[in-house]
Amino acid sequence: MMIIIAIILFRQLKNTEAETQTKMPTPVATMQVLLTNINTIINATGDVEAWNQAEVSAQVAEKVLDIFVNEGDVVTSGQMIAVLDSEKAGAAYTAAKAVCKSAEAEVSLAIANYNNASSTFSRIEKLFHNKVFGKQEYDDSFTALKLAESKKNVAFALSNRSLANEHEFEVQLRYHKVNSI
Repeated sequence: MMIIIAIILFRQLKNTEAETQTKMPTPVATMQVLLTNINTIINATGDVEAWNQAEVSAQVAEKVLDIFVNEGDVVTSGQMIAVLDSEKAGAAYTAAKAVCKSAEAEVSLAIANYNNASSTFSRIEKLFHNKVFGKQEYDDSFTALKLAESKKNVAFALSNRSLANEHEFEVQLRYHKVNSI
């Protein structure tokens, strides 16, 4: 039993010495802080990046015809940066304008036909009530009026759509000039 107690005491003594050695402070040197200029030159290789930079992209995919700035140039707000090929967009805009003019003419014609059908129906309606015209003429005139009204509504809808298309192509045409924001 004495031997067991001796072994336990020996181990505890060894663990205490190891802990004491690991907790010893590391020696450091201190000195007074002085205000002085440091003349150090650092030579290094690498890439230089701008503090402020921007990615340039257009809202349409077309061939670039001209670029007005170079990499690294300072660009002001609203400055034109590039011009893209606008031949297709210009042709589409011209075609949209022509369709719009045609649609306006269709509206004018549909309004004239509706006004004529409305006048005709008013006359036939009076004559029908005075028993001059029969039910068939009245029904034909009423149907012609409703048909003219439908054609007028369709013409207005097509005209509005063609105006929207013209505006859309006009906006697309403006996208061919790339300006800074």
